[in-house]
Parts: sequence; structure tokens; C-alpha cells
Amino acid sequence: MFELKLLGVPELKWQGEVIPAPAPKPFAMLCYLAMQTEPCSRKDLAELLWEAGKTGSVRVALAELRNLLGSDEWLITNDQLVSLNAVTDVKQFEKALESENYAEALAICSEAKTGFQPTLLKGLELRNTNNFMNWLELERSRLNELFLTALQGRISELEKQQKYPEAIKLARTLLEHDKLNEDVHRSVIRLEHKRGNDEAALAQFEQLRLILKEELDEEPLEETLELLREIEGGSVSHSKVAFILSNPNA
Repeated sequence: MFELKLLGVPELKWQGEVIPAPAPKPFAMLCYLAMQTEPCSRKDLAELLWEAGKTGSVRVALAELRNLLGSDEWLITNDQLVSLNAVTDVKQFEKALESENYAEALAICSEAKTGFQPTLLKGLELRNTNNFMNWLELERSRLNELFLTALQGRISELEKQQKYPEAIKLARTLLEHDKLNEDVHRSVIRLEHKRGNDEAALAQFEQLRLILKEELDEEPLEETLELLREIEGGSVSHSKVAFILSNPNA
């Protein structure tokens, strides 16, 4: 089995053994092919990494890939098309997310130390390959959005399971990387309220309001204010919440 780790610093494995990466452009082509769901034409690969019509450069790059272990089994070519038979962490992540298995999705694509998504193809920066670098930036952005979806889904799962501390921890980790995400701030407010910690819920609202004011000169959304009103309706800190809602400059 040919495996490619594409999240973080890329790594290649054949039958469980790490193998050396080829030169940068053949390696970039290999990673690009691994991300595709359909075979790619040599013409498109030339335009992506070299210049339109430079199919000879693709042929040279393929010859270098043929020197890698197991290439006869995972590199599939003909006169027009190129494809890979490979397992990647990106495809595993997307499959888990499609199945709404958020815990598995996060486990696949999260860095152990930070709990956050590593950069796609970290360190792979090529000069004079605008088409490839534009594609890479788009893919990084797309995967970041999918990762946020997985985080939000997992937070919702934990909330339904009444695992509030774990859900709050995950939400606060997300806020460390995306402090303007009002949806996540609202999740923390709601979760703190559900576990009976209204003081923490109010503190989170205050933090959100200050961030929005300082960064965007805006106020929280009506949906967030409505959540505060709900807390006010059943909160032991009724007077404090009422003060916050009626005094936007407090």
C-alpha cells in the first residue's frame, strides 16, 4: 500500500516503510495527483507545474517517480492520463467528515500537541509555479473550512452527550485560532450556562463584545443577544445580565 501524509510536513510510505521524497516538482505533482479523484491529463499537469505544452517535463518527472519503491503498483499512466492508487490522510479525513464521524475526522487531521489542523503540504513552496501555488492556497482554505465544520460538529456531539467541559475545551481551542468566530463564542456561552456556570457565560459574552468592538467596531449579533436573554430568564445572576444587555458600553 502506498500512503501519503499530506497534512503537515508531507511523508511517503510504501508497505509501511518511509521512502525518500523526489525532487520538488515531481513531488508536487505526486501530491497533486494524490488529491484528485479522477486521472489527470499530462497537458494539465504541464500547465500546472511548468508551462502549457511542456509535456516533456511531465515525462521527465514521471520517470523520476518511477524510481520510487512500488511505483509499478501505485503509479498508473498512459499516453494521455496519469493517476495514483494511494491512501492519503486528506481523503481519510474527508470520508470521516462525510460520514459525520467528527471525532475520527479530528483525530486524523489534528496535530497532537495543539489539537489543531496542520498546514496542507507544509514547507512545499515552489517558485515560478503560480498555478500550483494558487491551487495549494485554495486547497488549504477548503480544508480549513472542513476542519472548522468537523470541530463544530464535534462540539455539538459533546453538547448532546452533556460532556460540557470537553466541549468547552474544544471550543476554546478553536477560539485561540479564530477569535472572531461568534458562533463558537456563542457555543461557549451556551455550554457554560448549561453546566450552571453563568458567571463564565457572561464573561465569555463580555470577551466577545470587546473583541468585536476592538477588531471590527461592531456589536454582537442579535442571535447572541437572544441567548443572553434566555440566560437572563433563568439565571441566578439576573440583575448582572440585565445590566449587560441594557448597557452596551458597560
